[in-house]
Amino acid sequence: RYPKDLCERPEMLQKAYASGVPMGGDIAGSPSQQSSPRLLVAALADPASDAVPLQKLQVIKGWIDANGKAHNKVYDVAGDAQSAAGVDMKTGKRYGKGHSNLCTVFEDPEFNPQETAYYYLRAVENPSPRWSLLDCISYSEAERPNVCDSPKISAVIQEQAWTSPIWYTPASSLAKNAN
Repeated sequence: RYPKDLCERPEMLQKAYASGVPMGGDIAGSPSQQSSPRLLVAALADPASDAVPLQKLQVIKGWIDANGKAHNKVYDVAGDAQSAAGVDMKTGKRYGKGHSNLCTVFEDPEFNPQETAYYYLRAVENPSPRWSLLDCISYSEAERPNVCDSPKISAVIQEQAWTSPIWYTPASSLAKNAN
């Protein structure tokens, strides 16, 4: 298990690679496992000077319950879930603070060692203007097409990136598959 302060350690990546499971990998449960695995979740924003900063990191958990029903849950784990960042609709300029990098160690608060599950990370940027808003702003009032005022076209977007999942397989499932 990762230490909770892994993000602050200079050997973070070495420790993660040495004792962790990479994206797309499987965490095999053991008969004695009762506590949640700890997942290192981290993201870096684009380093370009005009890049949009990160707003938050989310862990998405999916699982199958004892009745075979699929579920999923989103956990906001780092950054600002209720950020005040946004876009000025008259100028298209972004405002508000964001993050150049985010990192935390996630432990599933609802972990059930008997349930098959998967976890993946979603990195969410601050809001930014959609290209169509910038086009509409560039027109004078007289030239602006009607579509610029349509509520059906979102003027603001939030770009996202996500990882491949890490799978958790309970020991009971591993034993069934071995036989």
